[in-house]
Amino acid sequence: MKKIFLNITLLLLVISCNNTNNIFNGKFSTVTPNNITEIVEEEIKLDLYGFYSLHIVDTFLIARSEINDGRFTSIFNITDFKNYGRYILKGNGANEFLYITIMPDSKTDSSGSKIWINDQHKKEMVLFNISKSISNNKTVIDKRIKLNNVKTKQVYAWNHVNDSVLIGYTQGVHEAERRIIKYNFKADSIISDFNMYNGINPYSVFFGQNLMKPDGEKVVNSMMFFDQLNFHSFNDNISFSVSTANLPVDVATLNDPDFMTRRQYYFNSWCDNNFIVASYFGDRDKLYCTELHIFDWNGELQNIIKMKNKFKHFVIDNKTKDIYLYGIEEKVYKSNLSEYLEETN
Repeated sequence: MKKIFLNITLLLLVISCNNTNNIFNGKFSTVTPNNITEIVEEEIKLDLYGFYSLHIVDTFLIARSEINDGRFTSIFNITDFKNYGRYILKGNGANEFLYITIMPDSKTDSSGSKIWINDQHKKEMVLFNISKSISNNKTVIDKRIKLNNVKTKQVYAWNHVNDSVLIGYTQGVHEAERRIIKYNFKADSIISDFNMYNGINPYSVFFGQNLMKPDGEKVVNSMMFFDQLNFHSFNDNISFSVSTANLPVDVATLNDPDFMTRRQYYFNSWCDNNFIVASYFGDRDKLYCTELHIFDWNGELQNIIKMKNKFKHFVIDNKTKDIYLYGIEEKVYKSNLSEYLEETN
């Protein structure tokens, strides 16, 4: 009887720790994968270096890269990888940008293929027309949205869904991702504003990525220095976290300001209305990812995919479910995730 009582006490203690020690404002739960899979990628020959991230719009592969030529992006044909040149000028001019984040939101219509870009210093989003830029051999912007009602120094826009945009805003140095806003830019008003983290120094959690579900109902937050994904529902204001670990990471382990000495977990992510795919560092390497974790929007871990090649960043083609990964020594790899991203309902 004493043993049973002791076990129940320990279980309650674990549950209590899970709820109170979670850095994210929500319940913490441990999940196990339904499947673990290994796949092989093929190398793609791409004339690219100084690479930062990849993005796909229709037949175009856009690479965000840091090259000292006064431009932010390179554009390639996704079929034969023909290089269309470099675009998006750095600077303070009308069609120039101080620092950009390429958002995962794009559209293609009769006037061309386009993708949304955020300049957090200028606090604006622009719709970059890829097709017209290539035709005119210069950067062509179709639309500008000023995020005027976010009264902060900088704004970090991650997703644009219909009339809403998902924003993280800064209240001071290294506080970019402390709070999240769902913002209606047509009405110039804030729809939802919630505190992501549970009262700690946000410098410890500065790196992460936030994605809004394409239907606009939920947001998922992946964290570099915490072994968890965090979910928030705008409709019912419910938040929760899931992890393959038994307990949340102890915040005290993040006191070292040197990022390179910290244990890293999730790096970047992709989503549709059914799944979230997040890159994971795993145990094989401290500087490069080795796994993809596939979750549904209820937080269930559907699959862990172990990749042959180490990588840092990835992008998925929404139509074909081809995945492109940026790996060691500027190499780019390709595989396909169709069988892992099939809708089950």
